[in-house]
Amino acid sequence: MKLVLATPLYPPEPGGPATHTRFLEEWLPRFGIAVEVIPFSRVKSLPKGVRHARYALLLYRVARNADAVFAQDTVSVGWPAYIAARCARKPFLVRVPGDHAWEQARQRFGVNDDLDSFQERHSRHPHFLHKEGNRWHKPKTPQV
Repeated sequence: MKLVLATPLYPPEPGGPATHTRFLEEWLPRFGIAVEVIPFSRVKSLPKGVRHARYALLLYRVARNADAVFAQDTVSVGWPAYIAARCARKPFLVRVPGDHAWEQARQRFGVNDDLDSFQERHSRHPHFLHKEGNRWHKPKTPQV
C-alpha cells in the first residue's frame, strides 16, 4: 500500500503537522505502508490561489500511483488534497487537529467566543466561510 501525505508544515518547520507527518513517515513503513510526503512548502512562494492549484496538481500526479491521500489539515492542504484524490479516484482522509474557522475568527476577526459557543453560533462574519468550507468536505471524508 502507498499513502500520499499532504502536509502544510514539514521539518525543519516547527509545528504539529510537521511532527505528525514525520512520525507517520517513519512509523507506517514498519507496517508495509509506503509513504510519499508532499509538503506545501514546495509551492508556498507562489501567489495565493495559484499555489493551491499547483499543489493540487502535484498531489494528483503522485496520487495516481497511490492507494490513498491523507491531508494533515482541512484547509491549506485539505482542499487541494481533496480535489487531487477525487480526480485520481482515490480515497481521501483528513486529520482534523482543531477548528480552523474558530482559530481564524479569533486571530483575524476579534471573536472572543470559546470553541463550543462558536460552533453553535450561526454567523455571517467572514469567518463563516471557513466554517462552511470545513462543514462541506468533512462529512464526505473519513476523519483521523
